[in-house]
Amino acid sequence: MASVVLVDDHQMVRDGFYQLIELAPEFDVVGAYGSVAEALESNTLLSADILVTDISMQTEDNGFTLVEYVNAHNSYCKTILVSMYENSHYINQARTLGVKGFISKREASDTLIHALQEVNAGKVYFSEGIKEQMPKAVATLQQFYELTIREQEVFLALAKGYEVKHISSDLDIAVKTVHTHRRNIMNKFHYNSTFQLTKFALKHGIIHHTELC
Repeated sequence: MASVVLVDDHQMVRDGFYQLIELAPEFDVVGAYGSVAEALESNTLLSADILVTDISMQTEDNGFTLVEYVNAHNSYCKTILVSMYENSHYINQARTLGVKGFISKREASDTLIHALQEVNAGKVYFSEGIKEQMPKAVATLQQFYELTIREQEVFLALAKGYEVKHISSDLDIAVKTVHTHRRNIMNKFHYNSTFQLTKFALKHGIIHHTELC
């Protein structure tokens, strides 16, 4: 029997997933938590076979924090992401981190058990709604990934609403250098305001609205 840990900050969703999984005799829910912190404090992730987690949480940490944790501390644990947001950044990040499953919450009631069975058998399962977005995900964010590492850092800081002086101090670079990166970013994206950077970053999940200053 494969042990499963559930993490979702919505009680109703978490209870629904719990009841659904408990109906499948090959799986046993060994922990159900409402936050990243609760899951980490429980230590159940250190021995779990499968982690099922939402991505977006009402805290600074999110589901990817848990993915990185199990990758580092329990390499045998396979992860299935569940999200209402099928944005490009989430899909690309999931693939980069080696997530074994990714399903849309819209499809979860129909696909969760199948996803668990496929992942438990050593396969990869991305639901139809997610697979449809995958080619677009690569193309949409290509422009961002083509920025230099420093330009990406400046892009994200500007998108979150930080002033140039703050970025200069935080990244330990000259104010003039920040202005140069900003100009280069604007030219590459054909933008004329930082608000456009913020819209792009929010739309594609590069930043979360809780990160806006």
